[in-house]
Amino acid sequence: MLACAASALAGCSTFGRWFGGHETAPGQVPVQHFSCESKGAELKYCDVDASAGVRLTRQLSSMPCIKGRTWGYGRFGVWVDHGCRGEFVSGAGDDDSGQFDPRHQVLRCESQDQKRKHCLLQVASSTVELVQQLSDSACVENKTWGWDADGVWVDAGCRALFRVR
Repeated sequence: MLACAASALAGCSTFGRWFGGHETAPGQVPVQHFSCESKGAELKYCDVDASAGVRLTRQLSSMPCIKGRTWGYGRFGVWVDHGCRGEFVSGAGDDDSGQFDPRHQVLRCESQDQKRKHCLLQVASSTVELVQQLSDSACVENKTWGWDADGVWVDAGCRALFRVR
C-alpha cells in the first residue's frame, strides 16, 4: 500500500493543475490500492497516478468522506481534508465518469525562483481561499497571491494549495 506523502504534494511534478476528473482510460495504468488520511482539519495529499480515476473503497474515519468536498483527485494524486480517512483504488476508473463538484476544485500554484506565476483556471463569480501553504516564503493575499477570472497568481516564492468555490 502507498502511504500519504508526509509533506503535501512533495511528489507532484507539474504546477497549476486542478484536481478532479481523469485523463486516461482504465487499464492503461497499474491498479493501486492505498490509504490516504487527513488528521483533524488538515489537507493531506497522497502521491499516486490517478490519471485513470480513483474510487473510495472503504471509509476509515468517523468524519464523512464526500467526493469533491472532503476528498478528490487529479492526475498526480488524491487529496483528503477535514478528517476524511479512507482506502482507495486508482487505475480502475471511478464511480461517476470523472464528474465532480466544480465548486470545490483544488489548485496547486507555485512561484519558482521568486517569479510571478499565473495558474489558469476559470474562477469567474467564485471565491478562492488558500487552504495550505507549501512554501517557507509568505503567502499573503493581494501581495504574494491573488486571483482573477482567469485563475490564481502567486509571486515572491509563494507556493500553496487553493480551493476555488
